[in-house]
Amino acid sequence: MATKDEGSTVAIGIAWEKDLTFKVSFEGLDVPSLRVDETNKIEADMIGVTPARLLASAVGSCLASSLMFCMSKRNVQLDTFTARAQARTGRDPDGRLRVQEISVDLLPRTTDPAAIKRLAECKKVFEKFCTVTESVRKGIKVVVNVVDE
Repeated sequence: MATKDEGSTVAIGIAWEKDLTFKVSFEGLDVPSLRVDETNKIEADMIGVTPARLLASAVGSCLASSLMFCMSKRNVQLDTFTARAQARTGRDPDGRLRVQEISVDLLPRTTDPAAIKRLAECKKVFEKFCTVTESVRKGIKVVVNVVDE
């Protein structure tokens, strides 16, 4: 794990399969790859997730992890914890489709009165520690290289 003064880099492999469908692998991790599908607009026809769904899942799971980390530091015992993230798309002034908003509902549940108080403390600070959410909010520098040997 990186110290507070260090950064880190993660690598993702992306291989075209057909049309606008790609296989995404997570380099250095022994986890299954996934498909990203921008070909099919009808959900029943999709063979993968859209990039907008991946972005919403990254923001939502980062926020969930950040809140859970804060609660674990305060010894909050939960009965259940679920989350739901939603990405809303729309057209920009040039008519191009863009993710305009991501909303995340975090649903930690506990019946312990002491835990409820500690949960309230976490609700005040946890977002600041979410790497993905804060990066998206502030804008991320994107460097694109098209290498056409």
